[in-house]
Amino acid sequence: MTAAQPSPVSQKLADLGLSFDPTIAYRLDLLYPRLEGWGVVGQIRRKHKLVARVEARLKAVLRPGEEVLYVAKGVQYKFSEHYFMGLLAVLINQTICVLTNGRLLMIHSDPRGKPRHT
Repeated sequence: MTAAQPSPVSQKLADLGLSFDPTIAYRLDLLYPRLEGWGVVGQIRRKHKLVARVEARLKAVLRPGEEVLYVAKGVQYKFSEHYFMGLLAVLINQTICVLTNGRLLMIHSDPRGKPRHT
């Protein structure tokens, strides 16, 4: 691949009209491993929305030379929380996991994916 040709992931994001903050280094091939198939456009848009919401926090905490490799949203709760609070525990304990080439960042978020604190 020459320097003039964009990567397949960059081309797919451009086709969908999605962009990221240019000051943050992303490994797009790892962030978006699937580009073809059933429902992949929705998956790309959902992940882009999640990353876009956490970008402001990433700018503040990333070190020089650190690249974002993977971003995912998950839930962490204890059995006792789930037992006593039920589904409310699933809504309260949402976490965005950001894997970089240097560390793993876990950012607490609300159910919509808006980051709160690390």
